[in-house]
Amino acid sequence: MSNTRIISCEVHDQLEVACLYRIEIEIHLEDGSSVAGTPITTETRGDKSEWLSLKSLDGTDWIPLGRIEKFAALTKNRFFDQVQVKTA
Repeated sequence: MSNTRIISCEVHDQLEVACLYRIEIEIHLEDGSSVAGTPITTETRGDKSEWLSLKSLDGTDWIPLGRIEKFAALTKNRFFDQVQVKTA
């Protein structure tokens, strides 16, 4: 799958909320792997790919948004519990 797959605005907004409020999340990727941490920011790169900066116990990772299948809140919050990623 390409890193340039575009996710829906609704899903992108939920990730931005997680960044803003430092909501710890667990991300499940298309390949079956998962990673947990606190999202810091999103970034659009020159090739139009979108990425999420995630601070975990292992350091900071950059995760391509187009590879995320779903994510779930590990920190109780009023915004979301689990989000299934939809493409735009």
